[in-house]
Amino acid sequence: MNERPKHLRNLNDAQYAAVIHDPNVPLQILAGPGSGKTRTLTYRIAHLIDIHGVPPSRIVAVTFTNKAASELRVRLDALIGQASSSSLILGTFHSICGRLLRKYGSAIQIPTNFSICDADESKKIINRILKDIIATSGSHASGNQKSELKDSIALELISKAKAKGLNPEELEAKVRRDIQANVTVPKGETSPHVMLQLVPVYSQYIDECKRHNALDFDDLLAYGVKLLKARPDCVDCHHVFVDEFQDTNTVQFELMAKLAGKNGNVSIVGDPDQSS
Repeated sequence: MNERPKHLRNLNDAQYAAVIHDPNVPLQILAGPGSGKTRTLTYRIAHLIDIHGVPPSRIVAVTFTNKAASELRVRLDALIGQASSSSLILGTFHSICGRLLRKYGSAIQIPTNFSICDADESKKIINRILKDIIATSGSHASGNQKSELKDSIALELISKAKAKGLNPEELEAKVRRDIQANVTVPKGETSPHVMLQLVPVYSQYIDECKRHNALDFDDLLAYGVKLLKARPDCVDCHHVFVDEFQDTNTVQFELMAKLAGKNGNVSIVGDPDQSS
């Protein structure tokens, strides 16, 4: 039996097997809390760099919070040194897309000097739009014309529409088809009539963001995918690592696939018990 390299001797058998797994074959690490998943991911990144000679700049490591990204960076600093660690493309999906759009956004007609509209600012914009709509409709509104939307609900529904790749026109067309087909709405889902009320709010929200040259968090992901489709060469990636994979949505999964490119080298880490 071959003796383990000195720097890997403090890993258990499962962690060690994951770390030395063929870098050209996708890897899925599933385990519960406290099992050392993130530690394993960190050592695998270091192993690819030190043993397989993968340049740090060709590794993308995705976390789901900025705090987790900072903690991962600290661990990598200790393992491979700050010079190598700082070369990695490391951060949340949103921050990585933001960086790419700052550099290459003009390729998809996104001004690279855009501002980022956070959740609070998005909510304020929607609140103003809803107030304007109510003021415009006034006491003449009745029945289905009365808005049942609150700013937080509208923001959530717009986010879901963007995650599905639906612009206001496409959303309206889908809702009207559902109404015409008398589609039964599953329990807990929003009624088509409320979704119709959302369409003008969604449309004005997009116009307002454009007017202020602002992208919200959903835009960062959607335009990130669009950029990688238009300019796959803007990232020269050998391997993609994704922590907390159970929290990945459809757009983020597509981002992961686009970042991995043709080689498809991906290592994912997740806790199946925390999946929604």
